[in-house]
Amino acid sequence: MDESTDINDTAQLVLFIRGVDENFKITEELACMRSLKGTTKSVQSEYSDVLYYTKVRWLSAGCVFERVWQLKDDIVSFFHEKQCSAECEMLEDTEWLSDFAFFTDLLCHMNNLNVKMQGKNQFIDDIWAHLKAFKLKLNLFAG
Repeated sequence: MDESTDINDTAQLVLFIRGVDENFKITEELACMRSLKGTTKSVQSEYSDVLYYTKVRWLSAGCVFERVWQLKDDIVSFFHEKQCSAECEMLEDTEWLSDFAFFTDLLCHMNNLNVKMQGKNQFIDDIWAHLKAFKLKLNLFAG
């Protein structure tokens, strides 16, 4: 997902599909591009903004995924209202939602680990304890 503007400085949503094959070749294709002008006036939601994800702070993806999870019903309603139901089919697929929820939860736990390992006055034994606890959580997730 990327944020862009057109020549008139109108916000646009740009969705890319990225993939890595078995030879680690990275491919990227434009999935769709939508103008956001006048699209949010009729949607009543708890959130007024969308979190921005950057490659520099890759762990911010967890926050973005969590916000998408919280807004999934609003997103589906929005696409149905705009007669773009095909754009949100995955958000109505229970198997895909289950995988998405698991991945979102995993990213949130990684964010928490990252925060615990930052800051001043961190001793190596404290960091090691956080890592061991996270490893135990991963075993529970796999289990």
